[in-house]
Amino acid sequence: MVKVSAENFLYFAISVLVNLVFLKILYLYLFLPIVNPPSAFAPLSVEIKEVKVPPKKQGEVRKKTVKKSSKVVSLSKAPEKGNVPTEVKEEKEVSLLPELEKKIREKLKKRREVKQIGEISAVVSRQKVEIRLGSRKLVHVPPPPVFHVKEYPSLVRIKIWVNPEGKVIRAIIIQRSGITEVDEGLLRFTKKLKFEPVEVPEVQEGVITFTFST
Repeated sequence: MVKVSAENFLYFAISVLVNLVFLKILYLYLFLPIVNPPSAFAPLSVEIKEVKVPPKKQGEVRKKTVKKSSKVVSLSKAPEKGNVPTEVKEEKEVSLLPELEKKIREKLKKRREVKQIGEISAVVSRQKVEIRLGSRKLVHVPPPPVFHVKEYPSLVRIKIWVNPEGKVIRAIIIQRSGITEVDEGLLRFTKKLKFEPVEVPEVQEGVITFTFST
């Protein structure tokens, strides 16, 4: 019995609480005044009045009257960036292409002229080495190598790489004579050659063909 009465009391309390909340919401909705939010951007209107000035009489000094005059101001958006017309001055373009092309062609021409040393022929004898040059001159020739061989050696071909300063930075034998002493001696001789310097910053290639005479 006590349990039933407690449940009834709980239901009654919940219903009363719900009714109170509902009545409060209804009161706020019906009786409180509705406040409209102020407009952020109200239009500005100004009244303009025209003031007529009486005609000036002779001998009468007209007093200056200052009256406030106003104009109707309408709010409008400022011109967006890029919409304002601006006067563009035409500038004369000075073309540097012809001058640059001329310089590039001159450099390419000079580079083609000294791109490769080319084929160099050299005749080795007991007293000297006679060298017939290619496209680049020699400024230093070392003493001729001395060989003590019984057989007559065949020709030797050595490929060289020369830097802009004229120094032989690399040399390899591409065709051997068959005699190791002759091949190694001519390789050492070739590495000591000195060519004239050039302005083109490139490593040039060439091939020296050594033949032998008595």
